[in-house]
Amino acid sequence: QLWKLTKKIFEEAMIEETGVHIFRHTFARTLVEKGVNLITLMELLGHVDIKTTQIYAKSNEMAKRDAVYKAFL
Repeated sequence: QLWKLTKKIFEEAMIEETGVHIFRHTFARTLVEKGVNLITLMELLGHVDIKTTQIYAKSNEMAKRDAVYKAFL
C-alpha cells in the first residue's frame, strides 16, 4: 500500500522517480551532507562493500564551497 501511495503522490507532483526506495536514498544523502562517516553509513544501510555506499558520496556545490572556506580559516 505504501508503494502505491508513494507512486501516486510522486506522479501527481510530476516526480519521475517513484517508489519507497527513494526514501532510503534521501536518508543516505542527508547523512552524507551532514558529514556522517561513510563506514557508519555503510553499516546503517547494511552494505557489504564500501563501493556501494560511495554512490551516496557525490559532492554537491555547497559542500565544495564549504570545503574551500574551511581550508582558509
